[in-house]
Amino acid sequence: MNEIVRIIKYSWDLKRYYLWTAFFVVLTSIFSLATPFFLKYLVDGIVRNGKGEHVPLNYFILILVLILVVNVLTTVISNIQG
Repeated sequence: MNEIVRIIKYSWDLKRYYLWTAFFVVLTSIFSLATPFFLKYLVDGIVRNGKGEHVPLNYFILILVLILVVNVLTTVISNIQG
């Protein structure tokens, strides 16, 4: 435990970088969790369409665009994070 305290004291000046890194890790995790939910809505729309219900094409396009945006943002944030 003493070694951990010593490391924290030694690197205390870098705390702003640690905070940004922690923020980006949490943000990347949230974005990574969003994609399966979007895929669920996409599959639900396909199933409803297969059962004969009318599902507008805009519904599928919106979900696909959201998946693309989330994946691009995840990649950009991961690259910024280092």
